[in-house]
Amino acid sequence: MELLFISLRTIFFYIVIIICYRLMGKREIAEFSISDVTISILIAQLVALGIEDNSVSLIAALIPIIILVILEITSAFIELKYNKTKGIIDGKPSLIIKKGK
Repeated sequence: MELLFISLRTIFFYIVIIICYRLMGKREIAEFSISDVTISILIAQLVALGIEDNSVSLIAALIPIIILVILEITSAFIELKYNKTKGIIDGKPSLIIKKGK
């Protein structure tokens, strides 16, 4: 019975993660910025705790994930609206190749 419960929680969180990443608008790992990677790691850790710990209710496991998704969407909106914040939040890109060298 416990294996069934863990399996159902795993399927539930899989669907939640797919929905979260669709809401955040991320399609490929190559599009991730530093803040996106940080959010991904935090969400993965929260989901792992939600799946492993049966004493944590689904709502209690979902609230921090939803908060992180809202923060990420808000951050992306602010970056689009105000160009100066992009450098502050994501940093500036490094020049690897200049004039073929």
